Amino acid sequence: MVAQYIVRAVEDPSDDEARSNMLLASSYAGMGFGNAGVHLPHGMSYPVSGNVKSYRAPGYSADHPMVPHGFSVI
Repeated sequence: MVAQYIVRAVEDPSDDEARSNMLLASSYAGMGFGNAGVHLPHGMSYPVSGNVKSYRAPGYSADHPMVPHGFSVI
């Protein structure tokens, strides 16, 4: 659904069909996210990632300290 409508929604903000379908796709994704039980760990990962001062994950080539997504969620 996103693949079908995202370009149209971005290129023409007045395209109500494309924007409506993007909203519906977002709602479906949100319901799936909530029902899968991953919403709380993801929300709690933001403070973990936001307070990184010097952590560099092994195996990641980054030019700045960061906590990879999977690490911060678990």
